[in-house]
Amino acid sequence: MPIALRFLLTLPMSLALAAALPAQPPPGNVSVSKGPAEIGGKTLDEWIRVLKDPKHPEHLDPSSKDAAIRVIPLFGNDAKKALPTLISMMVNEPDQTLKVSALIAVTSYPYDDPELIKKVVTNLETMLSSQQTAIRIQAALAAGRLGAHAKPITGSLIGALNYTGSYEVRRAAAVALGQAWKRTATPTNGPLMRCSGHWATRRWWCAWKSSSRCSISVRPAV
Repeated sequence: MPIALRFLLTLPMSLALAAALPAQPPPGNVSVSKGPAEIGGKTLDEWIRVLKDPKHPEHLDPSSKDAAIRVIPLFGNDAKKALPTLISMMVNEPDQTLKVSALIAVTSYPYDDPELIKKVVTNLETMLSSQQTAIRIQAALAAGRLGAHAKPITGSLIGALNYTGSYEVRRAAAVALGQAWKRTATPTNGPLMRCSGHWATRRWWCAWKSSSRCSISVRPAV
């Protein structure tokens, strides 16, 4: 199934979950249990090889790499060793579906390494300017999962409020801004005043107040 259709079909459910649940940033005090020694007949190192070793017989098979991305988090705490590979795939993987799978993995698995978080946020900002709308949507949704860790890319998220290619991008970006600043921002000291345009400002304020439970439509700023 084409990437746009695959992810856009699941988008309403994803946004509903984002509205109903608090942000779940990767870092934190969440305890991840130790996983099994093997899954599907492969160790963690063997699954990582599928992703990064050009000589591995499954490396050129996108479906095998996608399976590896989904399986690796099941190894628990040990899966952290795969994070640098997955983070790199966010921007360096030519297959767009695998790129998004890596994005979802690194913004859903809990860890607390500041350097890794910084790299994730940097790559996420790159994905927010992708030429593919589906990539932009997933990047904005991922920013919402990062919560306050997405503050460094506030400017890019505000810019996404003006993206005319899809209202889903604008809505997800508004939610991400709300999640990033909801515990610290006020109408006068947050990035609210940096939002250009009356409608963008109202939508950001609504997201900050209620994490996207709002009926105000986002219009591109004039």
